[in-house]
Amino acid sequence: MSIKSFIIVFLVLSGAGYAAYRWRAEINSYFHPSTQSTNVAEITNQGDEKPIEKFPVVRKHDPNNLTYDADRKLPSMQESDLVVQSELISLFGKDHFEKVFIPEDLIGHFVMTIVNATEKKIQTQLLPFKAPEGKFLVSGSGAEMQIDSRNYDRYSPYVALLQLVDAKKLVALYSWLYSLFQEAYRDLGTDGFFNDKVIAALDNIAETPEIKEPILLTRPLFYYKFADPELESLSVAQKFIQRMGPGNAALVKTMAREFRRLLTHLNK
Repeated sequence: MSIKSFIIVFLVLSGAGYAAYRWRAEINSYFHPSTQSTNVAEITNQGDEKPIEKFPVVRKHDPNNLTYDADRKLPSMQESDLVVQSELISLFGKDHFEKVFIPEDLIGHFVMTIVNATEKKIQTQLLPFKAPEGKFLVSGSGAEMQIDSRNYDRYSPYVALLQLVDAKKLVALYSWLYSLFQEAYRDLGTDGFFNDKVIAALDNIAETPEIKEPILLTRPLFYYKFADPELESLSVAQKFIQRMGPGNAALVKTMAREFRRLLTHLNK
């Protein structure tokens, strides 16, 4: 290899390495922000009016609905994973938990999932859930390429979680841990309120358009896209639901409405 060629290769590899380093640093900063850094919101929102909390979470003990006493000691963010894991296992069962959840950074990953739910794209590294097992299935080709209905079975573990969970207990767990969710949300550089974002995400899920089969696809590069521009413009959460199939989608949307009802009922 000539000196000139070696220099070019070195520069390319150095640039790629630096980009990968910056990407890892940015992802890590979501969950382990520097305590010495200035809150982004303090810079970007100077002079703006303080946000109004639309849906405050009231940490109270209601024996008819909640199972977590407001006086129960909360773990620190650093200690939260083991506590959240234990609570989720008690709600879903160990087998279901291990099959679906990624056990690290549960609070931070859940916050990032909600923050990105109404956006157009999300990095899978930020999700608290494992990817569906098996290969994404399609049928047909060309203009007739579409989601294969067999693909809907890949989402069965997620649907099973919704069918198993006691919604009131899950909302109770969330309300008990809420200050940790809010802490992780503020660490992203916002002075808003996480529960308002949760309600917005649940509303977005409930408003997912009805699935009309067949769902046609295109594959311009190395990944599939919806052929219908309106479907392709949906949010991350809505696209996920479209891929689940009509039956699964109906259940998810019903549960989203139920969670919203319980969360907003906490304010009364």
